[in-house]
This record gives sequence, C-alpha cells and structure tokens, in this order.
Amino acid sequence: GERVLPKWRGLLLSFMGLVLIWWNGQPLGTLLDPQHFTGHLFFIAAGIASAFQFAGTKVLTARYTSLEILIPVFALSTLITAPFAWSAGGLTTSYSASTWALILILGIMITGGSFFFMAEGYQRCSATTAVVITNSSIFLTLLVSRYLLHESVSGIMIAGAIFGVVGTLAVVHAERRLIQANHKIMSGP
Repeated sequence: GERVLPKWRGLLLSFMGLVLIWWNGQPLGTLLDPQHFTGHLFFIAAGIASAFQFAGTKVLTARYTSLEILIPVFALSTLITAPFAWSAGGLTTSYSASTWALILILGIMITGGSFFFMAEGYQRCSATTAVVITNSSIFLTLLVSRYLLHESVSGIMIAGAIFGVVGTLAVVHAERRLIQANHKIMSGP
C-alpha cells in the first residue's frame, strides 16, 4: 500500500487550486446552470475514470512494460469508442489533410506519448505523486488557453494554478522524505 497521510497538505493545496479554477469567481447560479453543470458532471466522471486508470496503470507497471500495457488498452479503447464515432458520423466524414495531420499529432504524439510517459513515470514513483505531478500541467494549460486559444484567464484561475503547483511541490517533497526514511530503515543503523 501507499502512504498518503504525509502528503495530505500537498493534496489539499492541489485540490484547493482545482476548486479555485473551477469556481473562477462565478455565482453559484452560473455553476449550476444546466449547460455548464452537465459539462462539469462530464469532467467529474472523467476525473473518476482517470483515478481508476491511474491506479490500474500503477498496478500493471509493476508487472509489465509500458507498451505491454498501452497497446491492449488503446486497442480496447478503439473498439469501445468506434461505435460511438460511427453513429456520430465521425468515420464517414471526409477530413482535410491538415485535419488528418492534427488527428495524427493528437493521437500518436500527444495522447499516446502522454500515456506512455505516465506509465513510465508510474514505474518510478507512487501513484499519488504521479497524479499530482500530472495535474500540475494546469498551469501550462492556462498559458496555452490564454496565448494560443485567446481565452480569458482570471487572477482567481492563476491563484488556483499556483495552489496546484505548490501542492505538487509539497507532495513531491513528502515523497522524497518517505523514500529517504525507507532507505535509512533498509540500510540499518
């Protein structure tokens, strides 16, 4: 089992950062508006699914290489999502060459690459630390949202991202202390 208690401060800071970004100073009525609320529920469901994916990947990386895990996972994901894509017309749409290039970049380099790097990371650190470090990409996402997508990024969102990064650093620091304590115990007096 993994010891989470020493990391609770960092986890709490990271969670507070996520809440700040989600809230973004909006009135409760806006957050509960059906249009936004349904989207929030989808992201919560995705977060829950990701938690199981992270835990499952951590368990599997103890026995298999990253590619031995990811190839069957992506094959199953394709089989599961293909009917949905088919019914939405996604497989019958004719795409331009630039759209195909973007799809290949997103699929191979970004999605495949990120999952490969995550699986490799799980072999080298705890699941809690891996998830918090992965979620620290929120700060980078805010920068991309602002400068590439020209979306509005508020001070509250920046504060949330800072909370997330500080929480990540706290979790990593706690993990290092646990590793050092375990090495001292293993090596004896």
